[in-house]
Amino acid sequence: MNEIDEEIDVFDDNDNNFGNSSNTQSNNDEKPVFLKVLCILSWIFSGFNVFTLTFYNLFINEESKNEMLKIMSKDENSLNQIKEQLTFLDVTSKWILFLFIFEILFVFMIWNLKKIGFYGYVTVQILLILVNFLVYPFTYSLFFELSILPMIFIFMYGTNLKYMNR
Repeated sequence: MNEIDEEIDVFDDNDNNFGNSSNTQSNNDEKPVFLKVLCILSWIFSGFNVFTLTFYNLFINEESKNEMLKIMSKDENSLNQIKEQLTFLDVTSKWILFLFIFEILFVFMIWNLKKIGFYGYVTVQILLILVNFLVYPFTYSLFFELSILPMIFIFMYGTNLKYMNR
């Protein structure tokens, strides 16, 4: 058997950090990996929505909407769906954009282990669900459908609440 294949004992040296300042940081101040993953996923989702809603608000006007409708005029079903989606975006896009910007800020607070970020995040998620009912009539099935993913993320952030302070 080679010397390389032999097992090497590893010792944790708590007394001497060999000048490495990162080892002096206590485990209580470190963010759990799961919380980091949740924050990054939330930032990606929110950032994508901020980008697309900003693009919509800046560049999509009545002329471009009419051009889209002309292209889709061959299929009546698609035309009605696009009209419905455009009406929804016209009514809610600025509110949703505003809420996603706040979500990014609250997730940043969670990243910094502040409980107020969690409570703000929950509030934003509830408002994002309720904004849909500005256009659509309230139904329990739609409410449940829109609530599934936010409830999952709220639960996962809630499991990390013990690492947050103040």
